[in-house]
Amino acid sequence: MLDHSPQDRASLVSRLELRGKTSDSINSATSAVLTAAAECDAEDIDCAVAAGRRAFEAGS
Repeated sequence: MLDHSPQDRASLVSRLELRGKTSDSINSATSAVLTAAAECDAEDIDCAVAAGRRAFEAGS
C-alpha cells in the first residue's frame, strides 16, 4: 500500500513506466508530440486515489 511519501509517489511512477504503455500528447496546432504520458489501469487509479485520500487525511 502506498502512502504520500515522495518514495511512494516515485514507486507509482516507476510502476507505470515499467509497463511501457504510453500515449502521446499532441499539440493540436502543430501536430508535434509534446510528451508521452504513461497509461494506467483501474488498479493504478485505485492505488493513486487511496494514496491521495491518506495524504488528505494526514493533512499533507
